[in-house]
Amino acid sequence: MKAFISQSFRRTTVTLPQAPGIEDPLPTHLTFFVDSRFTTAQRSRIQRLISGIFAQWNEYYADRDNGVDSPLKQCTARYARFNLAPVWFEDKIANVNVAFDVMMEGLTRMFIANGFGRAARAQIMHPGSSTPPKAIRGVNASNPDQNSLSVTINPNTLGRTDIVDATLRGSLLHAWMHREGYRHPVGRYTSFMIGEAAMCLMRNNSNKQAGVPDSRFTQFLD
Repeated sequence: MKAFISQSFRRTTVTLPQAPGIEDPLPTHLTFFVDSRFTTAQRSRIQRLISGIFAQWNEYYADRDNGVDSPLKQCTARYARFNLAPVWFEDKIANVNVAFDVMMEGLTRMFIANGFGRAARAQIMHPGSSTPPKAIRGVNASNPDQNSLSVTINPNTLGRTDIVDATLRGSLLHAWMHREGYRHPVGRYTSFMIGEAAMCLMRNNSNKQAGVPDSRFTQFLD
């Protein structure tokens, strides 16, 4: 008789900042179910990456409340040109600044849906014996009011100390944007909303530098 091995997850919660200027109630935290095959150190890093995305999201709303654009918005607006809207957005996008606002509003809807149990539970999955992603991968989805924040993470990438948190935060944002409804051609990231927003995070929202190719960052996408 073959033994049956069930996949197990450990429940973890991450505090969600109470960003200003949002009319709908926000959850105080989001719950993630992290595959038990990740080590304690890897789980800690996963929580840190999630918190980092939450901090960028909160900064966007805090800056908007003060009448200025957040560093992530400014950076993304410099470089994003294509696929500015998610697949569910039917209106015409006026410009990249409006497009960024749409992206952040979509993330807010996902945080609310996940925080209040309107989406399937968010799982942080281990690739197991299957081919792992380069870093973090999110399966395409198209409804931010119902999509979970589930992603698959390469444990080897998580364990590498030579890869800074900023790089993996960008990879996580990219994966969540796939979940939110953003797309890009296979293997192409430059000038696409989902690629440039991620690369901005990877560069800590600084400008691109001469002599530093985008491939230095896109190697960790998808």
